[in-house]
Amino acid sequence: MEDVTVLGIEHWPSGMGYTVEIELPEGGVTRKQVADRTDALASDLDLPNGCGLQVLPGISRRRLLIEVATKTYQGQEIPFPVEEMAETTTINNPAPIALLSDGWRAELDMRKASTVVAGGTGSGKRNWLQTLIARLLQTNDTLVWVIDLNAGSLGLPWLHAWREAQTDPERRDEVPAPGVDWLASTPAEAKLMLDAAIAIANTRKIAYQQHMRDEDDDKLPVSPQIPEIVIIMDESA
Repeated sequence: MEDVTVLGIEHWPSGMGYTVEIELPEGGVTRKQVADRTDALASDLDLPNGCGLQVLPGISRRRLLIEVATKTYQGQEIPFPVEEMAETTTINNPAPIALLSDGWRAELDMRKASTVVAGGTGSGKRNWLQTLIARLLQTNDTLVWVIDLNAGSLGLPWLHAWREAQTDPERRDEVPAPGVDWLASTPAEAKLMLDAAIAIANTRKIAYQQHMRDEDDDKLPVSPQIPEIVIIMDESA
């Protein structure tokens, strides 16, 4: 491909790579032709393993952005930002749950939404779910229910502080409730939980009709008084 014009290069603040803006020449060259060559371009640049290129649309059909990752977080230990947990958030806003290849945060919108997490053994799925639970518990308008048929192991760490506080009369007020509101570790308990969730959803639709009208919303607005219930499942296939 010849006569490509480089319009600008922007280095990422994270130091993990850079973005190149280019303009394609006339003659029918398409964005897809460039995207199909990303592996070859990465080899030409001799990028480290785990790094690569991504082609994104520009402001017109002939302009495009090429994101080049020159470093990777793969294999690095990234501590959870515990200091951020002092700030109370809401389920109405997307939650930061991971880092993108460019160093920016990946956010997940869990309001009236669902998601599936997939990956091979040892890929960090459970660690990611623990991060998600932590971010949900940072809100003041969410209840977290967990289904884990592997003895409930995903939810157990969120019960420890509360359970220990209940055995010490002087500490009971410090942890008034467990982090996970309901933990199901057996198929029977999981069915009971799901039946309860359906019953709650059906009851809310009727009981809060006026509240929905007052808020001019066809979905129930959540609050600390009417929290959203998020059910997280692991080891449940």
